[in-house]
Amino acid sequence: MTTNQTSIEFSSAKYSGIEKGQPFLNLIKITVIRSGNTDNFDSVELHLGNRTAQEGSDFGGIFPQPIDFQPGGTEKKVYIDIYDDFKREGTENIELKLIGNPTILGQQYITTVDILDNESANISFEKAEYIVTEYDPNNPQVAITLTRSGDLNNTVYAEIQLGGGSANYEEDFSGIIFPELVTFSPWETTQTIYLSPMDDGLLEGTETLELNLVTNPSFKYVTVGENPSKTISILDNQTAYLEFEQGEYITSEIEGESNQIAITINRTGNIYDLINAEIEISNISDTSGTNFNYSSQITFNPDETSTTLYLDIPDDNDREGTETLQLTLQPEMGDNEVVIGEQNTTTVKILDDDVSYIEFEQVSYKVNEESNSSFGNFIEIIATLSEITDLFAYAEIQIENGTATQGEDFNLLTEYIEFKPGETEKSIYIDITDDGNFEGTENLQLKLVNISGIPDIAIGEKHSTNITIFDKDIANISFEKAEYIVTEYDPNNPQVAITLTRSGDLSNSVDAEIQLGGGSANYEEDFSGIIFPELVTFSPWETTQTIYLSPMDDGLLEGTETLELNLVTNPLFDYVTLGENPSTTISILDNQTAYLEFEQGEYITSEIEGEDNQLAITINRTGNIYDSTNAEIEISNISDTSGTNFNYSSQITFNPDETSTTLYLDIPDDNDREGTETLQLTLQPEMGDNEVVIGEQNTTTVKILDDDVSYIEFEQVSYGGFENNNPDLSRVC
Repeated sequence: MTTNQTSIEFSSAKYSGIEKGQPFLNLIKITVIRSGNTDNFDSVELHLGNRTAQEGSDFGGIFPQPIDFQPGGTEKKVYIDIYDDFKREGTENIELKLIGNPTILGQQYITTVDILDNESANISFEKAEYIVTEYDPNNPQVAITLTRSGDLNNTVYAEIQLGGGSANYEEDFSGIIFPELVTFSPWETTQTIYLSPMDDGLLEGTETLELNLVTNPSFKYVTVGENPSKTISILDNQTAYLEFEQGEYITSEIEGESNQIAITINRTGNIYDLINAEIEISNISDTSGTNFNYSSQITFNPDETSTTLYLDIPDDNDREGTETLQLTLQPEMGDNEVVIGEQNTTTVKILDDDVSYIEFEQVSYKVNEESNSSFGNFIEIIATLSEITDLFAYAEIQIENGTATQGEDFNLLTEYIEFKPGETEKSIYIDITDDGNFEGTENLQLKLVNISGIPDIAIGEKHSTNITIFDKDIANISFEKAEYIVTEYDPNNPQVAITLTRSGDLSNSVDAEIQLGGGSANYEEDFSGIIFPELVTFSPWETTQTIYLSPMDDGLLEGTETLELNLVTNPLFDYVTLGENPSTTISILDNQTAYLEFEQGEYITSEIEGEDNQLAITINRTGNIYDSTNAEIEISNISDTSGTNFNYSSQITFNPDETSTTLYLDIPDDNDREGTETLQLTLQPEMGDNEVVIGEQNTTTVKILDDDVSYIEFEQVSYGGFENNNPDLSRVC
């Protein structure tokens, strides 16, 4: 297929869902995607194919259903409602087909939907794939989780059998004796087995093994669920694995100069040798011959786990909208000691500085239903315009797919937004209504469509936003925070309090179970205090519960370790659901590692007439504060183009017991009228120093006000006053 040919197909060859006994909708989302040429209006129809499930008793939907793509559209969603017929019948399936002009149908125009029976026990691997390394002394075992859904009343069994793969038992792995019998007692929903990868010292690349679940065919009430097989990929310790850190980078042109974007490539596996790889640029949408300067070769020095590629983005002064290019990572020819990982390409999107972009401020919002609200239950959605312009800019707000219904669950109060000259922000209000129905969490999606009709205005990357509505008639249980950052054992704070919240219906006693998910931290080596699975009970009208975790100091230099906690509710209790944060990640900072970061993300200073002004910038240290620590400072993204020299020390030092140090940056007066200028400082460890980790605040921006320019501003950033019902005492702030 040529790159400009339209292709419409399903996003996956298989979808699955489970019957549920609730009275509200139980929807499976099916995604249809369009790639290639998206400039035209295209239409296909969704039809039913072969199936064991019966329409009307096992599922419902609109068939045939037209699926229309407007110019520029790349994705459409359709929904199938899964019914609970209260019969024990095992897994049933539906075949769906896309029908239309054969020249626009992709290869995956047929998909299968599996409906798991909740009157049967469905046993499955939690994940279809695991990627692990050969023997790692910090993580010698791999935890493989099996789950059970549907009927939880009985004791049920499944057998794990060894399938194909290139890995050999007792040479490349051990720990499981095949066939391995796994038993679920009544009401148990998870079981874990452990596999031990082994390092055979051979250069052999990635090896795999496949595990298959098998149930006893005599037990009709036990079936295999969504992931009946799993593949374990064992990365070779003698092979270097390289991949881009991100699949996409977004940057922009800068008026009159080049902008440099930093792209990170990571290395795992063999990190001890010097290795090289190549970068190739392709699929450049810019047709004017712009030169994107970059190095076509990258080098990892011994012990380096990441390196940075710098790509120059010139300003071509053309109005062309967002442009894209693709970078591909590949080993040097004939180098069999380097393997490129899954993230072998990255796309760079370049926003045009000659265009103003309309987009949502956030890609998602969350809100609760509320009853008896006399003034409405409004959620404010912000749309922004990227640049101040003297033009009018317009966008249409379209309601895309979702389970919430306009007029019943919400009311969108406007269908259009208008940015007048000089405006950069607009508010969109949605009234969330309480329909009194027991229906669970619902959602809707809004999409911005440009109707400005001029090339100076375009729609930005955040062109759609998802609004989640939590049902007040159901108890919504959630972690209070999605992330906790703690240190290894601290005698002043030996325990970490983790709070769970309940919203919505408070009238009943409800439970949730905390299960241990992934992460590099090990139980009883790096933390203790919670026995998994941990049952948490909310009594009637209780809105919070707290559990306590105790980080432990194992005395090893290992950097930050993590663990993930997941909330699970009993699928038989339909009046309980998971809220905004169904999982939380706990990052345990290592007492043997020094963590450095800037104290502030931004500093503002000014030139001083005829002399240098010195700006003090603070860097803080946590974790290991007992040793001497060095780090490096790099200056970049300087908007000053006159070659001004900003004197500073490129190295900082923390003496033993110091928790902060100060960098002094000289700001000269260049006597030019150029307005506010900016530069960026980046903090990084010395090469090969694995005892230093840079925190989230790894950069800071310095804004330099020009002493040759007059600035108008408010004296205060906020004012306050009281209402007064006496018209004779009116006041002005």
